[in-house]
Amino acid sequence: MKWLKNIEDYTEHIFSNKERAAKRHLNITEAEKPKELFDRACQLISYELANLGFKYSSSQNKLKLESSDKKYALFVKFSSNRDNVAGQYVELSSFFYINSKDLKKFSKNNPLLSY
Repeated sequence: MKWLKNIEDYTEHIFSNKERAAKRHLNITEAEKPKELFDRACQLISYELANLGFKYSSSQNKLKLESSDKKYALFVKFSSNRDNVAGQYVELSSFFYINSKDLKKFSKNNPLLSY
């Protein structure tokens, strides 16, 4: 993958994705479908992180790691691109967030906006 350093690199990346996606119906190959490849990559990542305590939810493509006291949880969510092309390009993106029961309770008791 190429590093996107400026707006020109970004526009080139977007246009190449769109061009590749427009031609995807012309490429009839025996290549693995992007969804299958994405699912397999998520399974491999979850398998490697299982020994650290992560639990994988395949229906949501999400990893979860809870603290021992169950107050905090770390989530890693995987997503893909709709412009994937079988045999050429499959994008796997991830982001993480932390959930805290104490912060949720505090936010509920002290809302920023009062209605």
